Amino acid sequence: MAEAAGLAVGVTALAGLFSNAVECFEIVQLGRTFEKDFETAQIRLDICRLRVSRWGAALGLDRNLQPTEASSAIFGT
Repeated sequence: MAEAAGLAVGVTALAGLFSNAVECFEIVQLGRTFEKDFETAQIRLDICRLRVSRWGAALGLDRNLQPTEASSAIFGT
């Protein structure tokens, strides 16, 4: 009976060790692709910034106006 309990504890420990090893490999894989994923995200943000700046220029918001001045210029208020 004691041998069965020891075996069960050993199997449980081995399963936990395996789970930790798999998690470590996942972290390493994430680290390998981080630079590529970061660069892709950075490019997307740059594109969004360019679009917003062009949209702002089209609305006349590219001048150095205070927010209330800008809304008055656009909406005539």
